[in-house]
Amino acid sequence: MADEATRKLRHDLRTPLNQIIGYSELLIEEAEERGQPDLVPDLRKIGAAAHDLAGAVERMLDASAPPVSVAPASLAAPSLRVGEVALAARASAPELELDADPDAAPGRGGEGAGSVLVVDDEERNRDMLAKRLGRKGYAVTTAASGEAALALMEGQAFDLVVLDVMMPGMDGLEVLDVIRKRHPASALPVLMATARGDSSDIVEALRRGANDYVTKPVDFPVILARLRLQLALKEATDRSRALAAELAARSRFIRDVFGRYVSEEVVDAVLASPVGLELRGEMREVSVLMADLRGFTAVVESLDPAGVVELLNNYLGTMTDVISRFGGTVDEFIGDGILAVFGAPLCHPDDAERALACAVAMQCAMTSVNAFNAAHGLPAVEMGVAVNTGRAVVGNIGSRKRAKYGVVGSTVNLASRIESLSVGGQILTSAATERASGEVARVGARRTVRVKGAADPLEVLEVLGVTGRFALDVPPRAAELRALEGGVPVVLTRLVGKELEATRHEGTLVALSPTGATIESRLAVPELGDVRILLSDGDGEVELYAKVLAAHAGSATVCFTSVPGRAAKVLAEVRSRAERRELT
Repeated sequence: MADEATRKLRHDLRTPLNQIIGYSELLIEEAEERGQPDLVPDLRKIGAAAHDLAGAVERMLDASAPPVSVAPASLAAPSLRVGEVALAARASAPELELDADPDAAPGRGGEGAGSVLVVDDEERNRDMLAKRLGRKGYAVTTAASGEAALALMEGQAFDLVVLDVMMPGMDGLEVLDVIRKRHPASALPVLMATARGDSSDIVEALRRGANDYVTKPVDFPVILARLRLQLALKEATDRSRALAAELAARSRFIRDVFGRYVSEEVVDAVLASPVGLELRGEMREVSVLMADLRGFTAVVESLDPAGVVELLNNYLGTMTDVISRFGGTVDEFIGDGILAVFGAPLCHPDDAERALACAVAMQCAMTSVNAFNAAHGLPAVEMGVAVNTGRAVVGNIGSRKRAKYGVVGSTVNLASRIESLSVGGQILTSAATERASGEVARVGARRTVRVKGAADPLEVLEVLGVTGRFALDVPPRAAELRALEGGVPVVLTRLVGKELEATRHEGTLVALSPTGATIESRLAVPELGDVRILLSDGDGEVELYAKVLAAHAGSATVCFTSVPGRAAKVLAEVRSRAERRELT
């Protein structure tokens, strides 16, 4: 290895020769572009002479150095065109893939091809390289020292740095150390320029994080090719990072949005699946849970839009948390209604048990929902819930532009029919769910009903709680019925589906609670059937709706399902009179 004095002498002798070689190549390009080919032969001779002299200097300083007997390709033969220089560079460095057009900038091409910082203490070296790179479309900034280069990098971003090794003050290796502390090699490529023969500098530079090197005198086609390669790699890395960031952002978005409706376990499974978002379906056994607020239409009419949204968001948010806790997936919100599924996209052997326990927990959570409503001046609400188990088609349903994970089939339809039979605070389920759950449900009344869409009668059970590991009880909903002295006259109309029958029937309220009543009438309404009740408030008739819980000869016990504001005031006055009579 050459000692320090020899290295300095080589640097001092080679620097002006390198500048002559570089400028002669630059002038050859300009002469050809300006249509002055008569100048080219003499310029080639100047460059070749400087190159021969540089070779002589090398042989003089280092007898062991291999002789340099030929000039660079751009100077060797008067007939060689500038466009052919890239081919010579390709032959000397076949591992570098050059652009088809040797004058085209990398990747982005033409103007704005990249921002390059050239660091060299020799002004002519900086000027020559800046001009030649500038002609290729690069934005070039120069620095005369390592300290100046680092100062520039504090306030300006560069795509690549060409860094001379031997400089006064901070040498190139010291500057490289600082750069690598700030920027990884993939983010900011650095090409080291070192004197020919100083292999130790090359090894040390690569060890410290240089991306590549060139030797002086700089053969411009070679440095251009290596610069292009490093910028292309940087561009590919930047693109990969951008794609990775975009993918991470999309994953976060999916997790944030999808995670509102399902458990973390389901989100992880969907994100991990390579076919998680394909539009396809499959047949699964699932337990479908449907819930709906009772009398919500009347609630909406009594609130302003902000109050409606506040009430709904609290209710739906609370119920979504409960469903997620039990491993269910919220398939859809339909106004105040909730459709959830257990068994898709992930299935468990105890999905039916989870669904029943979830339904009980949801009824328990209504206490906190109504506590929130009371604190914010909102009315109390009640919810009916149903669970049904069976086979259904599950999968992503929709179009390429808009799709959702959904569940369809008769199992869903029957769940909807059962849910329509429930009253506020009640949970109904099918015999199929009772069997699938291992009979963990504590059930009350069992009824056989006929519902639309089912050819055979359907057994419906009221769930009072669940045993086993969940061990939950449905909060009691029955309120004490107060007898009404003399009764309150009403007019009854049976509701079939969504249609009211034309016939009106007289009846009498004989007992009343905040949630229901006992009515005497000749009208026969089957259990779980619906009825409209008209009563007078002095200014006319007001209506409310109820569901029959128990039917007897000449009387029925009903639970109110919709009580608009005027009707609620009438019922409150009736209850107040009944309480005053009891006190007296």
